[in-house]
Amino acid sequence: MSVNLRDVRVLLLIEQGETVKRSSFGKSFIKTLDEMIEIGSLMEVKVTRNSFNISMGNQDAFTNYLANYLFIDNLRNYILALTADGLSRSELSELGINTKLKSVNPKSGLHMDSPDNISVKINGEEVKLGFPKGCALFVHKENHITFDEDILIVGVENFENISGKLKDRTIFPDKKILFIERSKSLRHLLSKISNDYLHFGDIDLAGIFIYQTEYEPIVGTRGSFFIPNNIESLLKRKGIKDLSKTHDEKYQTLIGNTPSIASLIETVKCIGRTLEQEYFLK
Repeated sequence: MSVNLRDVRVLLLIEQGETVKRSSFGKSFIKTLDEMIEIGSLMEVKVTRNSFNISMGNQDAFTNYLANYLFIDNLRNYILALTADGLSRSELSELGINTKLKSVNPKSGLHMDSPDNISVKINGEEVKLGFPKGCALFVHKENHITFDEDILIVGVENFENISGKLKDRTIFPDKKILFIERSKSLRHLLSKISNDYLHFGDIDLAGIFIYQTEYEPIVGTRGSFFIPNNIESLLKRKGIKDLSKTHDEKYQTLIGNTPSIASLIETVKCIGRTLEQEYFLK
């Protein structure tokens, strides 16, 4: 049985000698709590008609129950495992924690490709990018990725847009480009590197909000939001009106953090259309 973070923290308080309210535990833990009380590892005292206090019963029984039934040898390490996303299975094992507690999502990582046939290094091994349409390199988050500092990281929305091909390469700055699917893994990578970042997404209020709240705080001045030179005419000719209605209602108070984004917000609101990133792909 795996125990959630809330309940483990309450158990740690009890181990440290504190008395807690029964209501401190979540509903999913109540059956286990009653078992621990029944065998004497915990002690329950009635305070009022509907209120009970829980404290340590028999320390040895408490420790044995944690180890044999909950597979917890150390409550502090268990909390560390639940709160530290970066821990690998091997690191969990070193802490004496059942590695089954950490489910490894095989899809958790980065899809990437480049129109410029650049190379990246995965765990020190060079990999050449530039795959056929419909293909991209997937790198699991636990692998180590390195590439040249002059490469521009372009964050795109999904795998299909990474594996698509641009209609016009010149819409981007004259730099070597690496497309990477936007995700928690990309945000973590951006926090570790010094490369410039370009947020290539739908040109609407929702897309701007995502950039300003999830990516700009990480990349700061080395980040930018993709704005074509002819954005007004593109919005008028190719923009989708229905999508903008919902965005206008939800993000009507959105303010740009830079002059260029502030101007873009006004343009989007004025024209009332959304330009999807797929327009720029074949």
